[in-house]
Amino acid sequence: MITTSSKPARRWLRWLGRLLGASLLLLAAVAADGFVRPRPGDRLTPSGLRCSTSRYVTMRDGTRIAVEVRVPADLSAGQRVSSALRATRYLRGVELGPVGQIANGLGILFPSTGTTAALVTNGIALVDVDVRGTGASFGQRSMELSALEIDDLVEVLDWISKQP
Repeated sequence: MITTSSKPARRWLRWLGRLLGASLLLLAAVAADGFVRPRPGDRLTPSGLRCSTSRYVTMRDGTRIAVEVRVPADLSAGQRVSSALRATRYLRGVELGPVGQIANGLGILFPSTGTTAALVTNGIALVDVDVRGTGASFGQRSMELSALEIDDLVEVLDWISKQP
């Protein structure tokens, strides 16, 4: 039996639940927009290359490994630059937005996520790799840093060395 004194309490709890739900939806929307952002890939360097391109590199067994290549924005025609390889399982194709940068500053995220812009701004090309079986890469992953994963990264390094 519901007494008249419990009705206002239920209305208040219902209102509080709706407010909490709306707040969580708003927070999720802000976080989704500000946590990570797609990398800018449409800008061209003076040499006509895209600043950021994604592609697959085929391994010896036919497995396709996803890589994203970011080159310095001021790269001129015929210029060769040093390259860095970063193997990852997460966040290959994004940069941190404002919320993500705050989380990274607080040590909540992987330390390497803040290095992308620093490398490319300082004239170093960055090749991000989704290791076998993660992200956009094909294949299966058996364990962390397996012999197969190491062999894949060696092949990716060979591919990088052959790029103009």
